Amino acid sequence: MLWAYGDWHSARPRTVEGWALPVHDGAAVKLFDSPDAAEGEGYVIAGADWLGADGARMGDDLVPGCLRAAAGKAHVQLGVVDVHGGDLAEGPRVVFVRCLD
Repeated sequence: MLWAYGDWHSARPRTVEGWALPVHDGAAVKLFDSPDAAEGEGYVIAGADWLGADGARMGDDLVPGCLRAAAGKAHVQLGVVDVHGGDLAEGPRVVFVRCLD
């Protein structure tokens, strides 16, 4: 994965799998360890690419289809890059969402 903000950088995202529940109109998700878990961790997904269950990149919709269509939590995988230093805000940034179901 490459991105530029003044200089070119590269990073390999780590993957996090779980069950996501959209919040803030789909700009973020709460990610849970299981479909029955009550506590989850929040991730901003706005601007991230998203992939279908087959791994193919999907359309330009802001909210992944599996999150729009889910009646509850959707099984997903997130690609996360940890940003440190520089002019960008530090912390985890989601670069892709893959719908697993």
